[in-house]
Amino acid sequence: MKYLISIIVLLMLAGGVYVMQYDGEDIRKELVLHVSDTSNVQHIRIINRDSPSFEFSRKRGIWINEDGSYIRKDAIDNLLMTLNRQRVSSLVPKPALDNVVKDLSTQSVKVDVLDGNKESIISFYVGGVTPDERGTFMIREGSDIPVIVNIPGFEGGLRTRYIMSKNDWESRELIPDLNEISVLEIEYPSRQDQSFRIRKNNRNNPEISKLGGTKREFHTFNKYLLLELQRRLKNLYSEAVLPEDNRAKIHKSIPFCRMYIRNIDGEEIRLEFYPKAWVDYEDPGAVKKQIERYYTLRGDGKLFLTQHLLMQKIFVGYEHFVPSGVSESEI
Repeated sequence: MKYLISIIVLLMLAGGVYVMQYDGEDIRKELVLHVSDTSNVQHIRIINRDSPSFEFSRKRGIWINEDGSYIRKDAIDNLLMTLNRQRVSSLVPKPALDNVVKDLSTQSVKVDVLDGNKESIISFYVGGVTPDERGTFMIREGSDIPVIVNIPGFEGGLRTRYIMSKNDWESRELIPDLNEISVLEIEYPSRQDQSFRIRKNNRNNPEISKLGGTKREFHTFNKYLLLELQRRLKNLYSEAVLPEDNRAKIHKSIPFCRMYIRNIDGEEIRLEFYPKAWVDYEDPGAVKKQIERYYTLRGDGKLFLTQHLLMQKIFVGYEHFVPSGVSESEI
């Protein structure tokens, strides 16, 4: 028992000496690098030294980038969880201080967390990871005390949670915030007989016509078919957001499907689906039965990689709404 008490006393004395090297500064605030209530967080700035910086803002419960693009919900949720759960596990050992300070001064990323008035909740710098990769070096803005931070119960560095590319931050949802559909066109260049246009008539009931031809005949159909398709369109997610230079691949290709949507607010969405195999191997005839992924181009220029298993639910044709052999009076 006396031996245990002696160890505790020695540790307390060692800790006191360590704190004294900071001229007696009160370190309680220095050891707080988390946000207790992330519901107050409305803006997050991530400032990189040698790569693009980001500013995310919460509007009506949805997080967007400063250019108006939507942020991946799972990515922002993970960031907020990290801000809430990260804790200072220890001070930086004195022998490592010089190297850690140098790393923080040259390789760190600054994180500003702000409330709805853009007043600072906390600002800190994120450096590299510890040699055992179980902690991350951080320092609070205005402090001289670098610390080691981790999430209790989690083994691993936190740096990668703050440092991601623009494409990694962006939402993978193809049609975010889709409202009620007013006009819908789906064109299959190789199957014009199944291409169609849907619009709302004066009674707000949907009616459909085949695309093309000199005369369009519109037929009413069960409105629940359109509501179901609208539900499917609201839940379309890509596998990845692709770099802009990938768009050059599809310029000479013909899409499998073109889609145009206008909602009741007048907002327009355009999507084009290019089978990846058609583009990469330039032989559509040989791979029509092997489609697994699409290069999907959105009207705003964003390019996504999508999976056929997830997209096939929206690839419906004219006969989905007007079965072959059914007269207009039977619809």
